[in-house]
Amino acid sequence: MYTLYNTPKNLKKLDELVICSNTITGGGFAFSVADALPLIVGGGDRPQVWLQARSGNPQNPFVPIVEASISRNPNIQVFEDPRSGVMQINIQNIPILQVKLSGINKAIISFLDLRPLGLNIWGNTNELSVAGSKFSKNTVKGVGVFVNMG
Repeated sequence: MYTLYNTPKNLKKLDELVICSNTITGGGFAFSVADALPLIVGGGDRPQVWLQARSGNPQNPFVPIVEASISRNPNIQVFEDPRSGVMQINIQNIPILQVKLSGINKAIISFLDLRPLGLNIWGNTNELSVAGSKFSKNTVKGVGVFVNMG
C-alpha cells in the first residue's frame, strides 16, 4: 500500500499537477485517505500512474491495481493514445481516469471517477468533487496533499 510515508521508489515527482481545474505546485499529491494515497501521478516520458482501490480489509485498506501505469488487475485496462498523449484507465471498459503530460514535469488530469473503486471522488475539466465538496480553479503550493479525507 502506498502512503505519504511509502511512495513508489521509481516515482518522478511533478512540479505541477492539474487535477480537474485545480493546480498543485511543488510536488504535492491530489488527495489522501488518512495517510494512504489512492492516486499518485508522476512524470517521465509518459504519465506514470499508481492507483489503489479500497480492499475492505481493515488491516490493509487499499490494494494496488495500477503500478507505474501497468494494470495489476484483469478488470483494469490502461490505454495511451500516441497521437494525443492521453492515457486513459478503465475498469471493465468504463473510464475512471484521463491524464496527459504537458512537458516533462507537469500533468493534467481532465477526467476522474474513482467511485467504482470505493472512493467518493470524481471530476472533469471544470471541477473536482471529493466527498460532496466541490473544488474549481484553486491553486495550492508547497502542500503535501490537496485534500485529506481523514
